[in-house]
Order: sequence, then C-alpha cells, then structure tokens
Amino acid sequence: MSLFSDLRFAVRTFVRNPGFTAAAVVVLALGIGANTAIFSVVRSVLLEQLPVAEPERLCKIWISKPEGRIEAAPVSLPDFQEWRRELDSFQTLGAYPAFSFHGLTLAGAGPAEELNTAYVSGGYFEAMGVRPLLGRLFTLEDDQPPAAARKVALSHAFWRQRFGGDPGLVGRTLRLDGEPWEVAAILPPEFRLPRPGVQVWAPLLTISPSRIPHHIRDVRWLEVVGRLEPGVTARQAGAELDSLLARLADDFPETNQGWNRSVIRPLRAEIVQDARRPLWALFAAVALVLLIACSNVAGLLLARYQQREREMAVRATLGAGRWRLLRQLLTEGLLLALAAGGLGIVLALWCVDLLKSSPALAIPRAHEIGLDGSVLLFTLGASLATLVLFGSLPAWRSSRVDPGSSLRAAPRAGGGASSSRLRSGLVVAEMALAVVLVTGAGLMLHSLWRLSAVEPGFSPERVLAVKLTIPTWKYPDRPGYLALHERFLEAFRSLPGVEAAGAVKTLPFDEPPESIELSLPGEGDEPVGARLHPVTGGLLEALDIPLLEGRTLTDADGYDASVPVVISRRLAEHFWNRPDVLDEQLQAGETPLRVVGVAADVHYSDLSAEPEAAVYLPLRHSPRRRFAYLLRTPGDPGDLAGAVRQAVARIEPDQPLALLAPLESVVEGPLGRPRALAALLGLFSGLGLLLAAVGLYGLLAFLVSRRSYEIGVRMALGACRSDVFWLVLGQGARLAAAGLLVGAVASLYFNQRLADLLFGVAPADPLSYLSMALVLAAAALAASWFPARRAARISPARALRGD
Repeated sequence: MSLFSDLRFAVRTFVRNPGFTAAAVVVLALGIGANTAIFSVVRSVLLEQLPVAEPERLCKIWISKPEGRIEAAPVSLPDFQEWRRELDSFQTLGAYPAFSFHGLTLAGAGPAEELNTAYVSGGYFEAMGVRPLLGRLFTLEDDQPPAAARKVALSHAFWRQRFGGDPGLVGRTLRLDGEPWEVAAILPPEFRLPRPGVQVWAPLLTISPSRIPHHIRDVRWLEVVGRLEPGVTARQAGAELDSLLARLADDFPETNQGWNRSVIRPLRAEIVQDARRPLWALFAAVALVLLIACSNVAGLLLARYQQREREMAVRATLGAGRWRLLRQLLTEGLLLALAAGGLGIVLALWCVDLLKSSPALAIPRAHEIGLDGSVLLFTLGASLATLVLFGSLPAWRSSRVDPGSSLRAAPRAGGGASSSRLRSGLVVAEMALAVVLVTGAGLMLHSLWRLSAVEPGFSPERVLAVKLTIPTWKYPDRPGYLALHERFLEAFRSLPGVEAAGAVKTLPFDEPPESIELSLPGEGDEPVGARLHPVTGGLLEALDIPLLEGRTLTDADGYDASVPVVISRRLAEHFWNRPDVLDEQLQAGETPLRVVGVAADVHYSDLSAEPEAAVYLPLRHSPRRRFAYLLRTPGDPGDLAGAVRQAVARIEPDQPLALLAPLESVVEGPLGRPRALAALLGLFSGLGLLLAAVGLYGLLAFLVSRRSYEIGVRMALGACRSDVFWLVLGQGARLAAAGLLVGAVASLYFNQRLADLLFGVAPADPLSYLSMALVLAAAALAASWFPARRAARISPARALRGD
C-alpha cells in the first residue's frame, strides 16, 4: 500500500512539472533506445550462435602456402574429395564455390530471371545441421559425376513469393536453364547460407566442367565447411589435416608443393569478421551517449531535489524518516526510468528497421535481428541501471536533509558547496564523454574524407552498367556465345546517346578480377602478379581511363602471333622504368604478349590500397560467359535502361539481366560501410554533444537563478554588467576546459581501438583533435552564453527584494 501511495505521489509530482518530466524522459529514452537498437544488432550478429544444430562444431577450413605468403586459399575439388575420404576429425564436410557462378535461369510468364543460386556439394546441408521445412535435401548420392542429379532446394522466401507457399511444389519440376529440375526441398526461413539472398541451392557438380575444370588439382575454387566430431577440437583437426596436406604434397608435387598448412576458424567468426569492429564501435558510442544522458538527468534531479529541500524538511519534521524520504525519491526515479525505457523500445524498433534495411551497412545475418525477450530484458536492465546511475546519488543526498537549517534558510540562498561541486562534476563528466565521442566521430569523418578523395583512375559518372551471363543450355559452345555477345555489344553501341561502349569480365568494385603472372621473355626472374582484365574495344573509352602511351585495344585485335595488350603504368615501371615501352614483349606462361599501350593506374577493387598492376587483353583470348557492358552517355545513364532491355529482349528473349544500373551505384559500394559508420558515429556524437551542452546550460542557468541575490549584491556594490557576464561565462569555460582535458586524455586511449577502421588518419591525428576541440569549445560557449547574458541583465533592486 505504501508503494502504491509513493507511485501515486510521484505521478502527481511529474504531472505538476511537465517540462522537467518530458526533458528527463526524452533524454533517457534517446540513450536507452539507441543502446537497445545497437545491442539487438550486436547480440544477433556477434553473440548469438548460427541458427543450425550444434553450431559450435561448425568451422571454415582453408589451406595456406607460407612460402608464398598466401594465408588462406580455397581448395581444389580433388583435394576436397581426398579430405572427405581420409579425415576422421570431421563428422561431415561440405563445399561451395569461392566465387560466384551464373545462377540458374527461370523462364516462364514474363521476362527470364537469373536466380541467385548457391551450388553446394553433397554433405553440405548435413554439415550445416539444417533440416528441410518440406522434402528431402540432396546428399552425396545426388552429387556424383559425371552427371549430378538435377535437383534444387528453394529458399523459404522465394517459395512464398514466387509460388505462394504451395506445399505441393515439392516433387514437381521447374524448367531451369531450359531443362527440367526437380524441386527436392524447401529450406526453413532462418537458413540463408552460404550467403544472403540465395533463392535456390543446386548440387555442386551440376556446374559444367567447361566452366570450371573439376579434376585439376591446382584449380582451387572451393570453400570448405566442416562439422567436427564430438569431442574433437579445431587444433586436433588441424593437426590431422596438416598431416594429410603434407602427404598430398609428396604425392602431387607439381600442384600441391608448399600447400602444407591448414587454417581452421569458427564459421560464425568467419561470417561476421568484417562487421565485428564497426558494431562494437557503435555499441561503445551508444553506451557513452547513455552515460551522458544519465549524467544530464542526474544534474536535473540534483537541481530539482535542491528546490524541494524545504518540502523534504517539512516531511522530516512531520515524522518521515530518512528511509521513507529515500524510498519516495527512488520511486520517482524508477518511474522516470521505466517511462524512458518504454519510449526507448519504440525508438529502438524504428532504429532496428533502419539498420536492417541499410544496404550500405550490409550487416551479416541482418534477417535475424529483432527485439526478442532477451533484448527486452536488456532494455529493462538498462532502464534500472540508469536509475542507479542518475537517481541513487541525488536521492541519497536529498534524503540527508537537516530540517532545522533547511527551514531557517531563505529560498533564494541556494544549495551547499558540496551540491554545486557534484553538479559541476557531472557536467565535467558529460563534456569528457562527449569529447571521446566527438573525436572518434571526427577521426571517422576525416578518414572518410581521405577515402573519398582517392581518385579511382576512371570516371563512373554517366555510365550505365549491364551485366549478364549467356546461358550454357542455349549456347553450349564458345563460337555461339561469343557471337551472341558481339550482337549485344553492337546493339548497345547503336543505341541513341551512347558515346562509347565496351565489355569487360568484371565491373569495378563488384567482383575481384582474375590474377595473372607475367615475366620478361627469356629471363629467370620471379614472375610478377597482375590483375587480368579481358576487354573489348571501347572499354577504356567507356570508363574514361587515360591512355598515357600508344593506343587502346580494338575489336580487331587478337589474331596476331603475340597477343596485343595494354598495361598499367605501375606494371610498365616495374619491368622497364622508362617512357617508351611500346612493342615490348611479356610472357604469361607460354603465351607471348606485345605491349601496344600504357594506361593510367586504376583502383579496381579497393580504394584503400595501392592501385594494382593491371593488364588489358582482348576478351576473345580469355572468354567467359559472364559479361559486363559499360555504356557512356552524355546524359542520365538511367534513361538508357529501357532501350537496353528492349535490345536484349529483341536479340535473345530468354536472356536474363543480372544487373542494369548506373556504374556510380556500383562504385559507391566501397564507400558505403565507412560512410554509414561515420554517419552513425556522427549522429551519436552530435547527440552526446547536444546533451552535454544542455547539461552545461542547465547547470549555469540554475546557478544564475539560485545566485540572483548574490549577483544583485555584487551589482549594488559597483560590479558592472560585463563583470557579471564574464563571471558566469568564465565558470562555464572552466568546466568545459576541464571536460576537454579529461576527455582528450581518454580519447587517446579509446581511439586506438578505431585504428583498423581508419584510412590515412592516425588515431592521434592532431588536425582531427584540434577541429573537434573547436567544435566542443563552440558548443560550450553557446551553452554558457545565454545564462551569462541572463545574469548580466538581472536588476539589482528586484534581486535584493527577492522578486
């Protein structure tokens, strides 16, 4: 009953003070909501196990070549089959391609659609510990050469969207790539491996040997996952695998020599490794925001409890004990914390939806993120923790009231020195925490600015990217698909508004290009690695890559005894380091190459790394079924999309398009996550800075109101308005300076944790610290200006009368 009366009294108190109540609840809700949202992401992505049976036994397996400084590489199919036969440490092994193959084409009503297809070996689903929602998943028997079973398993989302969730679909056939494929199973909705967005899974060996040689040991193209036997550790499994790798190196020295070390890592860690540091950085940022919010509300409560000091004295005089007063104040704090927690959940729901749908962040396992029971418990815990952080100390101090001195004191007298010191300490803590937040965000913004300033070496503006894969089932031989490719390219070049058009195997920043080893003819030097770009004529013009020397490639190139190539400046400097290198010869294995041009260096895969050496050769010397066409236009590239679709449908109605988008949207990918991370850190740091500035403003405003009598006396004794102004402004400046100093020291420690996320900026970058110090100083000045101005306008007569 007494608790109920405390709650009722607290509600009445808050209703009588709506401004204070709204400010405290909103400030805390912002901190709690941000923490709840980011915690739900961290928990689902980094802390929760994968949604499969016994996920702790799952691991990713690589091989390494220490002498060649290759830390982790895929595996060839023959080696993988040896592993499956010989290894006892693994209950099951599964494999899938390390790079993408074109998906199965579904033709029917409407345009043909290339499905996002994952090709997996028999045993993959068993290793992953997944059970089908419907049907039977294919096994080793369905994945045997020479012709693997034409079966597919459908994702739950694709099954619902395309087939309306029809349970009778299992056992029926779909026409994929012009052939009948049996629908063997429907996967559960939570299973989305080995990558997000998979629509169908197909047996690994349905990939034609003409697209990838199955039985060549030095063609390493498979990523391997394994399920450890119960009781077997990764170290034990690695020792057994190392022994097998050494034996394979002895048996097959031409292909396996040097590949004698295994790398075994937990599968969960492999999936989320790129997101780990950014997510923990965000979680640390929102934790700091919550601490600032708690300090802010604690300052508000101290001021409010001080205003209620006479009320507490009267209650104590009437018989209320210290515990009774403390309980009332803590009940009020609890009510504030729960109200803030409820509003924080609403904010968290909105934030989680934004984070999940952000393509720039590309959060792994994003579909698993949500506010479940454990997240709600975290929110409750955070709310109660905020009560301890912001409510306990003010309530404890206020419950220690001395009735006699409090009732004798004039209302205008103000609080004691200890109360003022505590409030000042809270403001200094807020400013220090804001410094840590703002400097971290400043470093990220400076890093993003540096990364954005890197010139890629080509011009993506006003370029339309078209990516497609010519289907094997309709064009099985090389002359057929090359002829179709040439028809597409000719049609694209003839479209109105196309200034230049060319084809390349991979788009910039989309997929990593192939590598090639080059050497000078007749010399025994170590071959040099370079990126291989099979291109048609017009490609360099479409990308606007500057030609430094010689000529570009044309569609007529490729029939000479030596293959004409254009090389990058970096490659030319490595081999010759002189201006004129035209007609110089290079060797790629047994193939002679003749340099006909030198192009500028290009960042094709990674803006944060040095441009890689590159060689452009005629596409017919390295033909592939997947082509990327680039069309340069003087206007908006999106205006060409309709004409491109019509041209493709006119030439080949069953040809799906894998991509049709402006090249700028593709190139933005490398900047997407740094930009999104910098934006979020900037948002949280701005929020923290705003709260800290509000805290400083609130403290000075409160002190001005409580010291109005003192200020009136000062002015009556001859102090001018400017003296009062500078007195209050100086007090705010001292508090801000103390916070800046403490925060700068803390930032030097915490920002070291951001080193891996920065580009071109040191964690202790003086320019970033100086610019952020100016921002914080400006915020502190603005927060101190208005209370100082108000103090300077106090009328001495009214202050002395106590009006």
